[in-house]
Amino acid sequence: NLPPAKPPAVPVDVGAAAVQDIPIYLTGLGTVQALNTVTVTTRVDGELQKVAFTEGQDVKTGDVLAQIDPRPYQYLVDQKKAAIAEAIQNVKQLKALLDQATAATEKANAQLQLAQQTYDRQAQLFEKKVVAQAALDTATRNVDAARQSVAGAKAEQERARLAYSSDINGENTTVARLRAELSDAEYNLEQTVTRAPGAGFVTQLALRPGLYVVPVPLRPAMVFVNTGKRDSEFAAAFQQNALQRVRAGDEAEIAFDAVPGRVFEGKV
Repeated sequence: NLPPAKPPAVPVDVGAAAVQDIPIYLTGLGTVQALNTVTVTTRVDGELQKVAFTEGQDVKTGDVLAQIDPRPYQYLVDQKKAAIAEAIQNVKQLKALLDQATAATEKANAQLQLAQQTYDRQAQLFEKKVVAQAALDTATRNVDAARQSVAGAKAEQERARLAYSSDINGENTTVARLRAELSDAEYNLEQTVTRAPGAGFVTQLALRPGLYVVPVPLRPAMVFVNTGKRDSEFAAAFQQNALQRVRAGDEAEIAFDAVPGRVFEGKV
């Protein structure tokens, strides 16, 4: 009998001992979830003209998502601009009225001085028995009438001054109010266009062209999902024993069976 064959030699590698990190491989089931989502509602009401995307389509910051009929809001903007132009013209008229009232007051004062001078002469002549009492009475009535005219002219001048000088930070109050209303109208006009707040995509779209939409906070028109690098997370279930050496903040590399050949970087 031949002796039994010797088993093959076991290969052995020899290397220097070293201290280093050893990767931990975990296998589990998980999902990618968005950290930041935005419920999008309209800020103005109106008929929806168009939806400029398809559900799930990637969009960039500022891309148009939906358009409400802007014509009613454009009409209001045009009306406010016309009202401001009219108000500015009215301010010029108020300035002219103030100048006119000031001139009338100066004229009334001059007439009062003339009437007073006439009265003084008549009074001296009356003391000398040169004129009759009737002449002095006429001069007295003329002075009284001139004083009333001065009082009326001053009141009218004050009304004109108050109307012209009514301002906020140097601008007529009516013009200032109309400018504020114009800003509000322009803001509403801008809100007829809904734009993407960032990079992402839209889900749960509840809009169709032709619908009349109204601002209802509890009924969003769509849900916007941000897709930035910091706007998504991966949640997975692993056995508890496998997580003993995993700490929050550890760097991680993630591979998906559905995306072969790609490794995604992340952090625990």
